[in-house]
Amino acid sequence: MRARISLIGIVLVVCLLVSLSVPAYADSLADKRFRLGLDSIILGYYTDVGPQGEPSSLIGLTLLGIGYRKYFELNKPLYAYGEAGTQALIIPYLEGGLIYAGSSGFEFKTGLSLTLGINETVDSYGNPSYSYYPAIGLALGIAFRF
Repeated sequence: MRARISLIGIVLVVCLLVSLSVPAYADSLADKRFRLGLDSIILGYYTDVGPQGEPSSLIGLTLLGIGYRKYFELNKPLYAYGEAGTQALIIPYLEGGLIYAGSSGFEFKTGLSLTLGINETVDSYGNPSYSYYPAIGLALGIAFRF
């Protein structure tokens, strides 16, 4: 299990470094529509950007689910955001906070996350029972556009 996590981390770092060093097809930030990050949305696509490439909305893949993020401009390069989606196929989550979106395509995110927690208990006969509760956590992330 630890080897898999290390391999995934190495692949993500290599992809991030390649996306920074190779301009590919994108001449400007407005042309960079794909996003890769260590974030709630791992791989995403900007469905809407401003004239200079300002982020407006993002849709993408989370950990075994999908997510949607809406950006609200505060004072360039600082944005507020709201996000909703699923993780592990069925577990819903909500997020909100602040994002620093640099002119080079780098993003840093901080905020709060609200998700559905699940607790399984097994009685003395081996019968499982489940309890559900809201879980609040800190949301941090970095990402690069390419």
